[in-house]
Amino acid sequence: MRLSNLNREALRKKIKKPPLGYRTPAALLLLGILSTVLLLWTSHTSEHEAIQDLTTDDAIRQLEIAVATSHLWLEEALSGDPSIDITEIRRDLDRSVELVLLVLQGGTASPGGYTLEPLREPELRRQAEEVRARLVELTDFSIGRYSRGGVAGVGTEMDQNFDEKFLYLLRLSDGLRQGLAERSARLQARSRRRLSMLMTAWIVLVTAASAGLFNQERRRRQAEITLRQREAELHQAQKMEAVGRLAGGIAHDINNYLGAIRGYCEVAALKNPGNPALARQMDAAMQTATEASNLIRQLLAFSRKQPVAPRVVNLNRIVAKMEGMARQLLGDDVILSSEQDPEVWSVEVDPSQTEQILLNLLVNSRDAMPTGGEIVVKTRNLEQGPEQDGGKPVLAPGRYAVLSVVDTGHGIPPEFREKIFEPFFTTKADMGSSGVGLATVYGIVRQNGGSISVASEPGKGTTIEIFLPAHDRQASDAEPRVDADGRPFTGPVKVLLVEDNDYMRAATGDLLKALGHDVLVTADAREALEIVAGSEPPLDLLVTDVVMPGLSGPELLSRIREKRRSLPCLFISGYSDNVVLRYGLDQEHADFLQKPFTARNLALKIGELVNVQEPGVS
Repeated sequence: MRLSNLNREALRKKIKKPPLGYRTPAALLLLGILSTVLLLWTSHTSEHEAIQDLTTDDAIRQLEIAVATSHLWLEEALSGDPSIDITEIRRDLDRSVELVLLVLQGGTASPGGYTLEPLREPELRRQAEEVRARLVELTDFSIGRYSRGGVAGVGTEMDQNFDEKFLYLLRLSDGLRQGLAERSARLQARSRRRLSMLMTAWIVLVTAASAGLFNQERRRRQAEITLRQREAELHQAQKMEAVGRLAGGIAHDINNYLGAIRGYCEVAALKNPGNPALARQMDAAMQTATEASNLIRQLLAFSRKQPVAPRVVNLNRIVAKMEGMARQLLGDDVILSSEQDPEVWSVEVDPSQTEQILLNLLVNSRDAMPTGGEIVVKTRNLEQGPEQDGGKPVLAPGRYAVLSVVDTGHGIPPEFREKIFEPFFTTKADMGSSGVGLATVYGIVRQNGGSISVASEPGKGTTIEIFLPAHDRQASDAEPRVDADGRPFTGPVKVLLVEDNDYMRAATGDLLKALGHDVLVTADAREALEIVAGSEPPLDLLVTDVVMPGLSGPELLSRIREKRRSLPCLFISGYSDNVVLRYGLDQEHADFLQKPFTARNLALKIGELVNVQEPGVS
């Protein structure tokens, strides 16, 4: 269940990690609050400034009215109206001085009750100070003129001087009002600029918010697609894990039975070398056992329990190597071509598994083109960043070598697309399909840390892409060495065989005897220890099953080597889930042989372990 747990952990992290777009609403709220505060402040400031301007203008108008009224009272008094005295004239003039001081220094007007702020602009203050000075001068002149009586009447020289002072004061007050009007215009322009800036900020804000929300929605959809893909992968992995447990559980027993069948056939062939008919029959039986063993390997492949021997390889070389076989497999009515990236990155996989992937994909494409068509095998490089393509599998960031098979077949209906990698699912049962081909591909790809994607439309063909993690090291040109010249060793060697399966124990014992060895046979480790303790002469080799009741094969060897430190050992097992690594079979003078095995392979292993090179059976 390790792979399923990893998928669940990745899925959990993906769900918990919030998309960056979730920051957009918080930023939108903050900017909205700031913009609202600025708008309210600007509105309040503009309103306050407008009130101040109107109030100041009103104060100056009242000043002018008061001055004009005092002038009128003075003229009527000098014209002989006895009801007007200096108090009324002085009251209006003093009122004018109070108003100009209010404009200069600020304060609350009486009886109006309105409040003015003091003038701050130097030029306006200068004009207001001059108005005040002229008011004081006009007040003194008015009192002096009133006291002079008829000498100061209308048409006199003093009257002309008074009128000049009065008109000059009015011009000064008009100039102050004009200055205030210009200031008001400037303030209004500034307010409009502020509002324009705020509107621009709002437009930018709305644009940014829209972009952020769009990005958030895009990320949400991408996360949803990724989540669905992860769930599908997890669901598929759980199915494969269930089948893998079943396959792994029965593989040991089936391999034992197949080993027994093959062993008896080998013994019969070895004991009757001059009987061609028997040899043909035994060959047929052994071929049948081999086919059954291959089926087991297929089941283990898509359940990811098949032992592998990965090495750094180049996909282009594998495609080139398989091309001849593939053409024979596909037939004359299918056109096969390839488009290879000459700089494709190397990958670390088992070459035989990669060949199996390619063959299964080619067979699947051929079955989709019953009347012929075209298949293109492609290789390319892919550097995956953090962003995921919704149409592709979820890939961790990194470099990948991609193997693609593109056909012009009838395509895959949408309702079948999610099921094509399920074990034993097939729409071609009438063609003899077992439904394990694409499941095998899926299992191998996942076993090697890769991913797979399918793009297909009915009537428009199918594209299957395999993504394998790239390896930094370059693939070697040399193929692994195979000792084709080694010859089986036929004994005699004194061998202790420990095997808990009755059929396999009997068949292997007979096969060892047919190879010329002296064989002691036992079914459990306890009895084996007793045989070793009393064996005369000493044993030359231990052949033991790995997984047994009580002591396992490695534990048995450790017990024996307490007294026989250099005893060679050959481990045999029907389990296929990398049993060598799982049980730590890395002891010196020990080797491993997978069941079912041939007489030649058994003889070669024995010869390597006991360091004997003699001619034997062919």
